[in-house]
Amino acid sequence: DVTTNAESCGACDHDCGDGAACADGLCSIVEVAVHGGNGARPNFLTTGGGFLVWALPDRIERIATSGGSVETTLNPAYAADIVVAEGVSAGKTDVVYSVSAGTVQRIEIDGTNPRNVGSGYPLPRELATDGDAVYFATHAFDPDASDIMGQADANTTPIQITARTRQVRGMFAEPGLVFWVEAQTTNGGNGSLMRWTSPNQFMELATFPNGSSKPAAVAANSNFIYVLTEDGSLLRRPKSGQADPSLVFSTFAGSGEIKTPDGQQIYWSDGGGAIYRLDDDANVVKLVATDGHVFAVDATHVYFATDSKIFRVAR
Repeated sequence: DVTTNAESCGACDHDCGDGAACADGLCSIVEVAVHGGNGARPNFLTTGGGFLVWALPDRIERIATSGGSVETTLNPAYAADIVVAEGVSAGKTDVVYSVSAGTVQRIEIDGTNPRNVGSGYPLPRELATDGDAVYFATHAFDPDASDIMGQADANTTPIQITARTRQVRGMFAEPGLVFWVEAQTTNGGNGSLMRWTSPNQFMELATFPNGSSKPAAVAANSNFIYVLTEDGSLLRRPKSGQADPSLVFSTFAGSGEIKTPDGQQIYWSDGGGAIYRLDDDANVVKLVATDGHVFAVDATHVYFATDSKIFRVAR
């Protein structure tokens, strides 16, 4: 019975593990750690190098996914955005983070070797990495304008991918490719799904007419590009060729995050905190029903944060 069997919860052979129970086809959640937010929910949650990492208003914390105690990677951080990079130039697993003062920085996940990626950028946000280079959008005071930059570290020359584009809402990177979504402009302009291909080619893949739900986040696997909109709709279009985005699923509960940890399965959260998984570009499976506004995924688990704790549930 896939509604109650912990070894086949929600689907045959989906094992809850961790001694977790199965009820109504969902695995029970397991507490991982108490974080140091003192009532403040982490802004970002990510995985890499065998660690779970999250950003709080005054620090970046981590815990090994195999267990142990919570440790501080950086304090204070004032991180506006974070991402984990495990590329060649990093040497080791790096936490890359931006601060509102205009810098993008790297620090090894154990808290050693802090260094600049770049500085002098207005409000760098929407960090994405292909494992080596870091891509980010800079948000000036004009709500309709963003620049997109790429840089591996302070010793490499920055790449300006676009200048003065519409406000960037989400980015996704893989070697040689960057995808991003742009919001509709305040004067009635359309939103867009864009693609940049190294060394210097970019094109518009889809438009979001003014008045429709705004694109909020983007991710891609080997077959499709997925866009999450502000009303909680998940859209996709083929990664190659020409086609308009089609609706996959909608909660109409607002948007959260969208991630593809293995390059295939798509995970996303809605504005109500529910986390969903899309298997093989086909079947939707609901994973977590509450408090998953920020989440992370590794090879075995989905993690999410509340105001005081970090939890996990079998992937």
